[in-house]
Amino acid sequence: MPQSLGPMIGGLCLLLGGTISISAHAENWSQWRGPNRDGHIQTDQTLLTELPEQGLQPVWFNTEDFAGNGGWSSPVVADGFVYVYCHARERREGVTLPPPKYPNLSEEDEAKLTNAERQQYDEKRRQESIERQKKLYQVMDRVVCLNAETGEQLWKSDRPSAPTRWRQSSTPTVTKKAVVYVGADRQLVTIGRDSGEIEWATPIPLEKGDQRPICSSPLAVDGLIVVMAERLVAFDQTSGSFRWKSEFSKDNAIHSSPVAWQNANGSRVLVNVPSLGVVCVDAQTGNEQWRIDSGGGQSTPIIAGDKLVTYATSRKGGLRCYRLSEDGPELEWMYRRISDQGSSPVVVGNRVYAQGGADFVCVNLEDGELIWQGPIDQDRPRFTSPIAVGDSVFYTFGGVMCVSNLADEFAPLYDARISEDGTLTPVEAIREKLGIAELEKTADGQLEALKLWKTQVTRFRPRDCVSPAFVDGRLYLRTNQGVVCYSFVKS
Repeated sequence: MPQSLGPMIGGLCLLLGGTISISAHAENWSQWRGPNRDGHIQTDQTLLTELPEQGLQPVWFNTEDFAGNGGWSSPVVADGFVYVYCHARERREGVTLPPPKYPNLSEEDEAKLTNAERQQYDEKRRQESIERQKKLYQVMDRVVCLNAETGEQLWKSDRPSAPTRWRQSSTPTVTKKAVVYVGADRQLVTIGRDSGEIEWATPIPLEKGDQRPICSSPLAVDGLIVVMAERLVAFDQTSGSFRWKSEFSKDNAIHSSPVAWQNANGSRVLVNVPSLGVVCVDAQTGNEQWRIDSGGGQSTPIIAGDKLVTYATSRKGGLRCYRLSEDGPELEWMYRRISDQGSSPVVVGNRVYAQGGADFVCVNLEDGELIWQGPIDQDRPRFTSPIAVGDSVFYTFGGVMCVSNLADEFAPLYDARISEDGTLTPVEAIREKLGIAELEKTADGQLEALKLWKTQVTRFRPRDCVSPAFVDGRLYLRTNQGVVCYSFVKS
């Protein structure tokens, strides 16, 4: 049963200015991948098709209380407020530890072990690392609320949590009255939107691996909150009480986020499951309706009208399109030249956009034929998902790249990077300002250019794996320093 934690940690919630007045906004990006969980939002505004040579100045840039590299959760925006989840930790004073019993092994020492011995050693090293983190750090789940217009922090809520093998990356969901998030300690938590006070928290059943955070983002549907945690699990949205769990269970199925599909027979929940494909269950009961062997594993399924688009972690699964029906989807096409470890595609009109390794592709939704393919000028892009606003398609791994949905070839409208003060500047303008081209003429200069680029540009990049939110002409993006807001409305 859920446990009310408000009285226990009320002192950890910092309120500025008392109760927030919620204003009415026509647009919201209140959950993972936006209004329809598909990465797309319509707009009547005319957006920038090029950036100023001197760079686009941020509307605001807030670097307060975002815990540095505290996870990869994406920002969400609802009714004029920005909410960001962070997996934070603070060093405990006066605590020192002896050297670890299970340090990282050298290649020479590792070669002396059998595969079984190496696996056993690695597991002991991970366990020891978790225990050392518990002793060295106070670990917290933190939610920060900002004014979407000004970037001013309105409140932050800290809740004692747990260290994990990697920092938490689940994105919160905002309902009418609450913010719902998955804590690093595998608790589903609801806090009040206007106060940040915790209303309830309840454990999410996960059979194995207490060091693994649940990366799936919660889905609000029909008065329920549904989370993927090796199986689909549903809780009452108001009380947090357990409602149902799915029949299937798959170890390490903790990454894909579920989506809702409405049809004549009621609400359905669809999710990617490694080695099982897409599974569809009834939203009210959790009873399985159908499953398809799509090859999809970690990305979010995309529903576009009567079509279902899936994306797999291998080229064997690739990018696929199905025609939806209650009896089970029918495969229409497969595009097997790309794959990714977790990035989700976006559909705009009759086009599908997807990132696959170092490539960005545009595929025809009707027949799966390639329209264009182009390179992403970044080191090992992955996980980050593209979004689309009207006819502008954004990809934000390492910077901000924008392409037009109307183009018949790969020709970015702009490809820009973020500076220390948040200015978004085209790559060529940065290269000219830093004198990169001149440095690259010699071997020594190339090394100097690389170092200069890392210190002046790369370190201020968006958080790897994070996707942006877009509301009322503004893009909200989490960086390594905090959260930045840009207006892309053409004046």
